[in-house]
Amino acid sequence: MPVNFYISNSKLKENIKLTFLSALVLFLGMHSMLNYLVSIKTTKSSFVTNIHSKTKHMQLNSSSDIDIIFVGNSRTFFHISTKVFKKNSLNIYNYGVSDRTIYNYTYMVEQAIKQHPKTIVLSLKLSDFFEQSDYLNRVALSDISAMIKSHQKFSLVRKAMNDYIHFFYSLIDYSDVINIKVQSLYNKFEPKIVNTFKETKRVISNDSVEKVESDCQVFDIKYPKNMRTEKCTNGDGILFGNTIKLQDIKKKISSFNEEYVDLLNYIINKITKENIQPIVVFEPLFHTTFDYNGTLINEIKSDVIDLTSLNIEDIMWVDNNHLNGEGRVFYSHILAERLKEKIDENSSF
Repeated sequence: MPVNFYISNSKLKENIKLTFLSALVLFLGMHSMLNYLVSIKTTKSSFVTNIHSKTKHMQLNSSSDIDIIFVGNSRTFFHISTKVFKKNSLNIYNYGVSDRTIYNYTYMVEQAIKQHPKTIVLSLKLSDFFEQSDYLNRVALSDISAMIKSHQKFSLVRKAMNDYIHFFYSLIDYSDVINIKVQSLYNKFEPKIVNTFKETKRVISNDSVEKVESDCQVFDIKYPKNMRTEKCTNGDGILFGNTIKLQDIKKKISSFNEEYVDLLNYIINKITKENIQPIVVFEPLFHTTFDYNGTLINEIKSDVIDLTSLNIEDIMWVDNNHLNGEGRVFYSHILAERLKEKIDENSSF
């Protein structure tokens, strides 16, 4: 009896080892396969919704005479029109990656610096400077290093380390991409993109959206809930649809979050050390006004363009944070003019 028990226990251990090794091989295989698929889908004229893919796309489209690289999140990706800036004699790259925050900007700035632009624009919401947020998503080691060197809270640094480990495996890292593809396939069969903003009373069908002219060459179209997204070969993105919720926000700001400003200035210092001009842009927000002492801007060690309360018609918004195709063109024209002024003022860079 003891002999049989020993044999049975030995087989159990062998089965556990075999199961573990099989799972490890499967995970490593999927990891390699996902990285390979992303690699072949990232070319000079295509990319996936991932920071590494967008970085490679930027590198493939880099030129020796690039004027501006825009660093930001989805509001940069969907708000910047490369064609509009080109009309304003500015050669740019839209390095906007969805769902990113200032806590990702160190890595992004380091990649932008390698392309040797004349100017790097950091796009942020003014509200980020006083609203306490520790949202993190796929930070790099250089981002964590920047947090430590700029004396961010230990709890934030620890959370960043956990985030880095969590997203180290490709299947998790690309989970958003997979989710977007599945959701888009499902929503594509919905007949209408309905405008929920009652004031404009617009209903946009998928057919009418198809007829809206894009200002770029489109290589990918998705249908997230009540929207249509397009990705352009030049790195831009365009949104169509309308899911606005009525709001009218007015706030008074007495001070900025010092730790947030410290991190921003750390990133700005990285840029200036390379003899590149940094400019911070406060992005427009839907029906939002902030009253703050102008001297607060002096805490930021670069030129600042505040477009938070830029007057943009309601019909130019997709939701409370993003502009549609018409809005992005309008915004890009305004921003191009303001940036040219700042660049001319600091021609020494």
